[in-house]
Amino acid sequence: MLAFIYDIEIDRNDISHMGLSGIGIPRVELPDSLPTTVARQMGIFARFLAVFGNPIIGLEIHDNHIFNCFQNPLNEALRNEITIRGFGGISLGMCANLAIDSNRIETNGTSHINPVCGIFVTYGEQIDINHNSMAENGALTNATSALIPGRRGGIVIGASSFPLLSLLSTSLSGTKIYGRCREHQRIAGTTRRTST
Repeated sequence: MLAFIYDIEIDRNDISHMGLSGIGIPRVELPDSLPTTVARQMGIFARFLAVFGNPIIGLEIHDNHIFNCFQNPLNEALRNEITIRGFGGISLGMCANLAIDSNRIETNGTSHINPVCGIFVTYGEQIDINHNSMAENGALTNATSALIPGRRGGIVIGASSFPLLSLLSTSLSGTKIYGRCREHQRIAGTTRRTST
């Protein structure tokens, strides 16, 4: 289901040992058993969600320590996905009114051979990224094989534009999802959050 997600805050958490990104959008995979016409129709939608995720209006990510994430081995599906979307510390799809500040993002990814991003945004509007500390994401190892193609960098923004998402979200009626994760949590290899 495609729904605009509103006013999310992720503050003061320790996030570690996630298979993919410490904070990110879910991977979307279709089951093989779907009829061809349904699979074709859902495939377009699934590809959109895989790249962009649900649109988020008002996301704040502050004072988190995100480390030792993106530890999964690269299978064929993930190798295809990292050519379009970055993984590592924070990996987001389509966002408006995004603030990412005062986070420590370090030691994500298993080596420099694999593509790793400290912060990745597929498409963003009104983005404020500042005062983050990033170190040793995709750290140099003794591996000598060729670099695997994909998105890599400290801060990578795929595209940015005028506030189209904000206009769309106010003109479309539909499901609204609100959330907050404000208490200091230690999140390691699992998803736990407290809502207030």
